[in-house]
Amino acid sequence: HNRMLKTSGHSTCKKNLRDVLGAIDGGVTEEQRETTMKQCKLDFEYIQSARPVKDGRIFLATDHQRIDFDHDLVENHNAVTYHTGMFRAASPHGLMVDFWLMVGSDTMVGNMASSVDYNVCQIRKHRGQRCYGFLDYPWPIWTGTY
Repeated sequence: HNRMLKTSGHSTCKKNLRDVLGAIDGGVTEEQRETTMKQCKLDFEYIQSARPVKDGRIFLATDHQRIDFDHDLVENHNAVTYHTGMFRAASPHGLMVDFWLMVGSDTMVGNMASSVDYNVCQIRKHRGQRCYGFLDYPWPIWTGTY
């Protein structure tokens, strides 16, 4: 899920993740901290590190904050997105399609700074699925806008 990662969002993502990691009392290894912070960069290498099947299809859930990266995933890495027609990015239908496809996907690669990803991962957790790079702990609830 390519979210909270535009230029201003990139620093928001890092700040939010540093706050979350700082709130966990000694329960985070250096390796977990490093992997978690990579969520803010979200590049193809990071996505590949999460995928058990490297040549499988990528579903791209996005709010189009990084158009060039979205285009690269679709054109060069076999990604598909459903942000067209009635499912355009500004439509609540598009968000719902993205949300439930992320819930049901084999592998979910998102970022902990996104409230959408947080909610997706809570459902996945209760279904016995994981979200790549997410730490398993009670998260603080963020409200409002970033």
